[in-house]
Amino acid sequence: MAVESSSRFIPPPAGAPKGGTFRVDIQLQNLELLQQWQGYEDEFRRHFQTLFDGFIFETHKYLIRVTPIDTGQLRGGWTAWLDKHSVDYSRQLLDISIAEKAPGRDYHFSPAAIEEGKTYASFEAPHPLDVTIINTVPYGIFLEVGTSKLPARNFVELTRYKAESWMERLFQAWLQKISQADRIVEPEAPEEIAA
Repeated sequence: MAVESSSRFIPPPAGAPKGGTFRVDIQLQNLELLQQWQGYEDEFRRHFQTLFDGFIFETHKYLIRVTPIDTGQLRGGWTAWLDKHSVDYSRQLLDISIAEKAPGRDYHFSPAAIEEGKTYASFEAPHPLDVTIINTVPYGIFLEVGTSKLPARNFVELTRYKAESWMERLFQAWLQKISQADRIVEPEAPEEIAA
């Protein structure tokens, strides 16, 4: 696409305050290409929304996996957004591979406790790209930030850190794919976040 640009300073009219206007004109020589690029906006937004939704679902499943588990109530408190979208997280509820557990303690996992935890689960989604998951299980904050007798687990902070770096990699990979194809292409579906 050929682009021509010119710039010039336009002094103020006689009697006007000092200053003036600096004007830059850009003219695209191939308007068909510009129209083609403008047509990509809806397609880009649609694909980005799909990428973002998959990212959010996988991030929340990871959050469930790193949430400390005893009965499962606290993990149940993260499920509202996933339930709304019928996303299967049953495997993550039982996954004990990366969650911290107090030494010498047995698990007291209970489906009833998970269901009770779900009563504390909610979300806010004022915009498709703005999702807040809310878990009000009463003891959850004490596990996250710790107390004078309980060390902080920082599982929410860990998830935030992982999610930020992971989304950056996903988005960059997609932009590189678009650049190589020289058109809008579908992003790779986000996979489960590794431990």
